[in-house]
Amino acid sequence: MNKKEKIYILLVLLLISLTHLVMLLLDYNTNDKNLFKINPLSEETIKLNCANLSLKDTAKCLVENIKPIYNYTITDDKINLSFDEIKKIGGDCKDWSELYERIIGDSFYVKQVTMQSTEDNYHKVIIISNDTGYCLLSLKNYKCWDYKWTKKNTLKN
Repeated sequence: MNKKEKIYILLVLLLISLTHLVMLLLDYNTNDKNLFKINPLSEETIKLNCANLSLKDTAKCLVENIKPIYNYTITDDKINLSFDEIKKIGGDCKDWSELYERIIGDSFYVKQVTMQSTEDNYHKVIIISNDTGYCLLSLKNYKCWDYKWTKKNTLKN
């Protein structure tokens, strides 16, 4: 092997090493179907990713940013989990709804709704709204509806 070939091999190995270093530093999720889907590092990252979007786009952005870390785990409702705790151990509908509410802040009107499904079982969702409509977020799903306004600026039935 001559000197040129050795330098070429060394450069290729260096390039591969740098690529892996960049992936580690940016916390890329290599187990996902999409090799370069970035894993949210913090609530602040998700806030920045979803800032200044329409209502529907915000709902979609929130859910898409949560999906890579989503893990449904029943937790004690008396405990408020941090983002890092939810990311590490998962959470139930209360934890995910509260996380959505923290991320949204005062960008939209926010309402948490608790529904009873059986005598001892409840489900919590979050509704976000503005003057264009509202979206329901439940775990890693969302559904949005537009308001239908008349010329007199009142809602149609």
